[in-house]
Amino acid sequence: MSDFAEFTFRAQPGYNEAVAREIITSVIPVRTIAMYCFDPRAGGAAQAVADYLGDEVYPGELLLDEAGRKIGSTATVFPLIVGGGRAVDALRSIAVS
Repeated sequence: MSDFAEFTFRAQPGYNEAVAREIITSVIPVRTIAMYCFDPRAGGAAQAVADYLGDEVYPGELLLDEAGRKIGSTATVFPLIVGGGRAVDALRSIAVS
């Protein structure tokens, strides 16, 4: 297995994790992850979670910069769609996200 660690963001010159976390949390206010299967019957899961919890926002509104580029969202629920709804696959996706 190859080691791709040198290509991660944190390995790039000038990368500052504290600054990156501050930027990300200011434009991506995720508090809840709704994990569900690709099955189309589960398509409304993220909205159902937001409705059930009551103080969550889904789908939210896009945040744009001065040039009109998408930079974030007001959604607090992050939908994580995983083939088969397997937790082990979801954990890998959460780590990457």
